[in-house]
Amino acid sequence: QLEKAISLGMKEICITDHHDYGSEFCPDDFTLDIPSYIERLRKIRDEYAGRIRLNIGIELGLQNHVGEYLHDFARTLGKEFDFVLGSSHFVDRMDPYEREYWKHFGEKEGFRAFFEVSLKRVQNLLDTFDSYGHLDYVVRYAPHKNEFYSWNDYEPYIRPLLKLLIENVWSVIQAVSDTDWEIPIHVLMFSVSIKNWAVKGSPLALMPIRRKL
Repeated sequence: QLEKAISLGMKEICITDHHDYGSEFCPDDFTLDIPSYIERLRKIRDEYAGRIRLNIGIELGLQNHVGEYLHDFARTLGKEFDFVLGSSHFVDRMDPYEREYWKHFGEKEGFRAFFEVSLKRVQNLLDTFDSYGHLDYVVRYAPHKNEFYSWNDYEPYIRPLLKLLIENVWSVIQAVSDTDWEIPIHVLMFSVSIKNWAVKGSPLALMPIRRKL
């Protein structure tokens, strides 16, 4: 991928692997050996020095029950990373990626539970990350995708979440999806008020979104 980035004329790139501390209930291990991870990326960075700048990043899985760990991580290891992405993957020890989540909650309640816990995590863990990732995660893996999603139903959670990010000069990362839809993230931004965003000078970073027009 670095060779491809160079061929495209990119000057720098950032690698962010997942680190979901406190996800031992998952069948897969989503935690990193942090020292080894940093050491390996530093070696790659040195190998490519002069050709492309490699920024060392990480994607922290946000969960309030491991808040002490995340705050300590930011305080002691934050300086080791050029970029820290915060994101939500689990609700009540379940992942919207799995069918179990939807069997337990159903679609409408599954959306609500995810957005509610995402807001609480941003409120409590705002100082542990630089940017917030894929707010649409729960919709992406819903049984009917965004067919039954409506901004109006979840505005009480999404609006204050975005407002917090804006006021604290964080950015929102919207990942490219292989599907033809996404939550209309631009609508979310304008609903909060694009004027407020401009006044705050927040570094809005939206990745391309493929959707049917």
